[in-house]
Amino acid sequence: MGPRFIILFMFLTFGLSGCITKVWETSYKDVVSRSAAQSWKAVGLDVVVPQSLSVSDVDRLAPFADIVWHGDPEGDRRSQVKKMLETSLRQAANNLRGDFPVRLQIELEEFHALSDRARLYAPSGVHNISFKIRVYNAETGRLLVPSDRVRADLLAYTGAKALWAERNGQSQKVRITRHIESVIRGWLQQGPDLRESFMTFGL
Repeated sequence: MGPRFIILFMFLTFGLSGCITKVWETSYKDVVSRSAAQSWKAVGLDVVVPQSLSVSDVDRLAPFADIVWHGDPEGDRRSQVKKMLETSLRQAANNLRGDFPVRLQIELEEFHALSDRARLYAPSGVHNISFKIRVYNAETGRLLVPSDRVRADLLAYTGAKALWAERNGQSQKVRITRHIESVIRGWLQQGPDLRESFMTFGL
């Protein structure tokens, strides 16, 4: 019995309690019209990562916390995740080139990327990410688009595919940041509609 078989056996025996096969999805409501968004100009961007969200740095197959992020060196995970969301939101908002000034706000609910152990040894995985997004009149502060919950689940790379992706510039950080950007563009009716669902084994 080789070491890789032993690792897989241990994973299947002890790791499955926190892992499930379910339907994951990218989803949001049609609360923004294309014509309205085309009139907007984003003059303010705000990302909120509530302190109430729990954080886990434990390198387990299925850590239990609201924020699980191992794609940066050890540090303030809330700050690291916030910077990723800010990048995604800023890039998505670049498409808004109208005259009406708005402020976009994201409030994070959940950010689950894979731990190093799951990334290397899990048979599959999912980056499951959810947040609320709102749009305000930048001049008056009036809420233009009420809070909409966005799910931005993304199939994760594991094992050899994860290592290959890392070597070719497709790290977890790159893939997640680009995916969230694309999802926000779709929500703003300024890009392809990425809404879909998929079923796989995830953490």
